[in-house]
Amino acid sequence: SYFAAENMAANGTNYSKDWVLDSTRLYFNGRGHKYIGFEVNTDIQNNYIRPFVTDNDAVQFRLLDAIAKFGDGGAINLWAGRMLPPSDRANLSGPFFINTYDFPFVSNEAAIFDGRDDGAVLWGLVGNQALKYQVGLYDGANSIPGGTNPSDSPQFNGRVVYNFLDPETGYYNQSTYYGAKEILAVGAAVIHQNNGVYSATDGVSDFTSWTIDGLYETKLNRGGVFTFNSAYYNYNTNVVTDDLNANSRDGNAGLAEVAYMLPKAYQFGRIAGHFRPIFRWQEYDRTFKAAAAQQAVITRGTDLELQYVINGSNARISAGWGQRDLADGRNNIDVFLLGTQLQF
Repeated sequence: SYFAAENMAANGTNYSKDWVLDSTRLYFNGRGHKYIGFEVNTDIQNNYIRPFVTDNDAVQFRLLDAIAKFGDGGAINLWAGRMLPPSDRANLSGPFFINTYDFPFVSNEAAIFDGRDDGAVLWGLVGNQALKYQVGLYDGANSIPGGTNPSDSPQFNGRVVYNFLDPETGYYNQSTYYGAKEILAVGAAVIHQNNGVYSATDGVSDFTSWTIDGLYETKLNRGGVFTFNSAYYNYNTNVVTDDLNANSRDGNAGLAEVAYMLPKAYQFGRIAGHFRPIFRWQEYDRTFKAAAAQQAVITRGTDLELQYVINGSNARISAGWGQRDLADGRNNIDVFLLGTQLQF
């Protein structure tokens, strides 16, 4: 992608202007038995040196997923390894199967890397595949020797999704199916870990978060596709003192997205695709203002994005404008994005 952000150059006044390698993944998966499979994926990690700016010289390849899979995708399946744990729709979609190019900042669970954690999950689809359940135990935060979780308490993740129209098979989901499915889905997730948070002021405390999300997508009479996606987040670190040692993740957040994919395909050379405008709103009410201001985290964002959808999420080009507010008082920061994603 090419990303520009107002006043985010090193001098604090010019636009930052960055070509960014957001993601470069290698996928490996297969089955050696009807009920036994595996998945191994890699990705690159960019080190962020200030808001909206990446240091491409620090890019490194990392292990993303390494999963041993037992089951056939039906009512009872067991996965173990490094994976996306049960969480919100965005995390189980992203980054390539969300509605917008860049990942929503309101989806803010702790992770080893890109939303992943080490553990095991029991999951399945029941009720004619309308109900999907996912229940897992993971390492969570601060469980290393010398960390702030001396009892090594595991992290519990649970999620249920009910699909009133077409089912969403498999462990993962998408935030858009580009009209290939009729979707009305409501999901809820909870994450809890005893001793999962540490503050130098208040010591060790428990962490709990919960999410409710919904997706509605339908193909209209003339062939266009309407999408509405929303989510509400609650993050509770059980920290008391609002100082620089508090956790800026604590708070409430919301997300709403509206998209419409035009029915007519437009051809450029030998490539044909559909235009898809999107509006996205995000807001994150951080509980601890001092810690949030010190870290200059994002508190509010709006985006207008126009996509050229060539082959669903496998070939898509995005151009967008947005505004961001930061917790340190910098507001209405204009951001511009040109991005492309390809999967084979």
